[in-house]
Amino acid sequence: MIFPGTKVHHIDNTTSEPKFLWIDIADLDFQRRKKLFRFEEMWLDEKGCREVVEGVWISNIGGTNNTQVLRKIDLCGKELTNWSQNHFGSIRKELDRKRKELACYERLALKGGNATCMLTIQKEINSLMVQEERMWRQRSRTLYLKDGDRNTRFFHCRATMRKRRNNIAGIKDRSDQWCTQTDQNC
Repeated sequence: MIFPGTKVHHIDNTTSEPKFLWIDIADLDFQRRKKLFRFEEMWLDEKGCREVVEGVWISNIGGTNNTQVLRKIDLCGKELTNWSQNHFGSIRKELDRKRKELACYERLALKGGNATCMLTIQKEINSLMVQEERMWRQRSRTLYLKDGDRNTRFFHCRATMRKRRNNIAGIKDRSDQWCTQTDQNC
């Protein structure tokens, strides 16, 4: 009843007592969720990012000041997403492609070919790996911010680890004697 248009079929099976259910959802109209815009820190080092942002902000968009700002923020996100897809694509796919290319150039270099192309590809791979590392570092912080403030096991593990790291077990007094919290004369 929640999903009108679905059909449930009971499939007979001679080898098993419970019957299988086949749920046909062909008539359902699923609306794809709009992907949220996330600004990637790695974009800051790339040519074109600044121009995209500046181009949006100098454009003339009608409306009140508040609505202009909101529209420009929305448009900036869309333009940066398009720029990223055209400029970056998928870093993982690009890394895979470059690694395969490097393997070909390495085989050629072993046969006495030119090694300069191989060195160029290695530099490109290193650059892509730095970008990928920045991307994952940014996303790991996002996960920490998202999960870190809830009363979750993850949060308690992080808090306990931080407590252990920040704990001062004792201090040395003026006579260079080690004193702990349980000592009375410290």
